[in-house]
Amino acid sequence: MVIDKAYIKEKAAHYIPIIILFYIIYCGFTLSKVYIASKTIPDSTGKEILRIIIFGNSQNEGDNTVSATFSLIDSNGNEMAVIERSWAGNYLNVNFNKVSLNKKFFYFPSEIVSKDKIFEGQKIKKGTKLNQYYDENGQCLLFGYAFTKRQRHALYDISSFANGRYNIPRFYTVKKITMDLSYCRTGVYYSVRVDKDGLLSLAPL
Repeated sequence: MVIDKAYIKEKAAHYIPIIILFYIIYCGFTLSKVYIASKTIPDSTGKEILRIIIFGNSQNEGDNTVSATFSLIDSNGNEMAVIERSWAGNYLNVNFNKVSLNKKFFYFPSEIVSKDKIFEGQKIKKGTKLNQYYDENGQCLLFGYAFTKRQRHALYDISSFANGRYNIPRFYTVKKITMDLSYCRTGVYYSVRVDKDGLLSLAPL
């Protein structure tokens, strides 16, 4: 069977504009949905979103590890998921995705990553994704029982946008923020909160 490359190129040239058009429509629809969702629900300001305790370092078969517990906190101040484990390395960072829409700020813990040295610029090891612990069945469980299913679904839309699940351009509405935990004392609980100005803070409890 002889493949006519010219015919294939002609067909591809015909369908590519249609695919691009559908993608533009999809992006517009999704961005509108996220924008409307941000208008209907409260943002993250004034809330605790993460609780952390670092247990310390150890060596296992020649590799250094650091162990810690991360508790995701819902809007009612309750622990809705707890991640307790060890990571290869000496220190930990935690990343957040910040969404700015309608003069509101939405924060989503995105990943826990480990590193060997305190200073920046060195290679970061593979991390632990966090959105799997709060995005479930079309709802974002960072909203507690005081919120309706519709409101949790609206927050899920924003979370999906923030964490890149929709595969659309996020422009300047999403910003990655890295919090360095290398200066946290072992055995002390720390709280990550969003202040009234939409900024993250880390402080011992």
